[in-house]
Amino acid sequence: MKSSFSKNSKTSISATLRVRYFVMDLLYHNHNPNVRIPSSREIAARFGIARSTARLALEQLSREGYIIGVHGKGTYLNPLQFSSPPKVAPRKIIGIKVGSGDQFLCMRRQWEIMSAQGFALYDRGLFVRLLDNGGSKLEELKTDIELYHLDGIIAWDFPWMDKLAVLGKEFPVVSVSTSLASPPPPAGLDCVVGRNTVYERLKVLLAHRRCQRVFILQARSVIASWKEYLKGIGFQGTVDAFEPLDHNMEAMLDQIFLAEPPDLFILNQEWLPWYVRLVEEHGLDTEKILTLSTSDPEQHTIPYRGMYVRTPYQELAKAAAELLERRMTSPSLPPLVQTRDIVVEQWPPVTP
Repeated sequence: MKSSFSKNSKTSISATLRVRYFVMDLLYHNHNPNVRIPSSREIAARFGIARSTARLALEQLSREGYIIGVHGKGTYLNPLQFSSPPKVAPRKIIGIKVGSGDQFLCMRRQWEIMSAQGFALYDRGLFVRLLDNGGSKLEELKTDIELYHLDGIIAWDFPWMDKLAVLGKEFPVVSVSTSLASPPPPAGLDCVVGRNTVYERLKVLLAHRRCQRVFILQARSVIASWKEYLKGIGFQGTVDAFEPLDHNMEAMLDQIFLAEPPDLFILNQEWLPWYVRLVEEHGLDTEKILTLSTSDPEQHTIPYRGMYVRTPYQELAKAAAELLERRMTSPSLPPLVQTRDIVVEQWPPVTP
C-alpha cells in the first residue's frame, strides 16, 4: 500500500481533510482494487487525531463512494473506482527547491525563479511541487521525495551541493547555480551554471576609474564572495560591507555612506529605493559613483541610474527542465553541465 502521509507530516489543513487526502492519495497512486484502508483507530494513531474525527472522515468518503466496508474484513478502496484503466498515465511531479530559508517568506528573486521553472516544467507536461526550503539534510530531501511522490528535483542555489550529488546517484536531480556565493558544481551531477561575467566587467571598470572605496550592501555569503574577488584582483582600497537586516539601519548607513561616498556601490534589490533617496536628498553625483544592483531596476518605479546584473532565469529554467527530462528518460547517461551567461547591463538602457 503506497501512501504519502505519516504521523509527523507537516501540514496546515484540518484533521478531516488530512484523512481525506490520505485516502484520495491511495486511490490516485494504486491502480489496484484490493487496497485496504487502515481502520479509524490506525488512522487516528497515524495522524495523532481523535478516533471520532477519523471515523467521521471515513464515513464521508464511504457516502461519496470512494471506499466500501467488507464485513469481517475491513474497509477497502471501492473497486468501481477501477472499473476502467486510466486513459492517461499520471503526470510526473517535480519538486522545486530554491536556496534555503522559509518557503512562506520569499523575496522577488525567489518568485521569479519559481515562476520561470514552473512554466518550463509545465510546458513539458510535468507537475510542480514547491519544496520546503528549510530542508537541507539528505534525509529531508528523501522524505520530500516519498512524501510528495516526486519523480525529480530541481534545486536552485542549494548551498549543500555534496548532498545533491549523493542523491543524484539514485534519483533524478538537477542543480542550478546563479549566486555569486554558489560553490562549484560537483562531479557526477547534472548542473546548469550561470557563468558570471560580472567580475570580468568590473575588473576593467575598477582599473579604469581608479576606484579606492567600495561600499557593499548584500547577504553575508555574497559579501564574502565580493571580498575574495576584490582581493584576488589586487584591490588595495577600503571596503565597507554590511548585511542589511532591516530598514531600521538606514540612519546608520546614511551617516557612513555620506561621510565619504564610495567609488563603487554594490547593493541588493531591496535597497535601491534607499540609494535613490540619498541621491535625491543630498544631491549625490551619480556620475562619480559606480553602482551595481543585483536586480533589474525595471521592477521598481524609481529613477535609478547605474549598472545591474541580469540573470536569464527563463533560459536557466528551460535548460534545467531539459536536463531533468533527459535524466528521467535515460538514467544511465553521463551527467552534463550547461552554462548561461549572467551579464552586467546599463540602466536606463543605452539607445543607439
